[in-house]
Amino acid sequence: MKNSSPDKKAIESFLSNLKKVKGELCSLEKENFTILICEGCDFYSSEKEVLECGAFKILKSLISEGIVTKDMLEKLKKKF
Repeated sequence: MKNSSPDKKAIESFLSNLKKVKGELCSLEKENFTILICEGCDFYSSEKEVLECGAFKILKSLISEGIVTKDMLEKLKKKF
């Protein structure tokens, strides 16, 4: 079933950016985490990049610790 929520744009952006990631997610620099996670968010502003929302902090931590992997995120494509 395809997701029709307003968040679909953000999820599609995330999955599109995920394709661009080379190597292991857990070794990304903060700048690359920001591109991966935040670029599709309606609330993201490059001028306010020093601010981090809770979703960014949680997802960044899960990816950095290897709890969430690229393979796991790739499986999300089937749901959206």
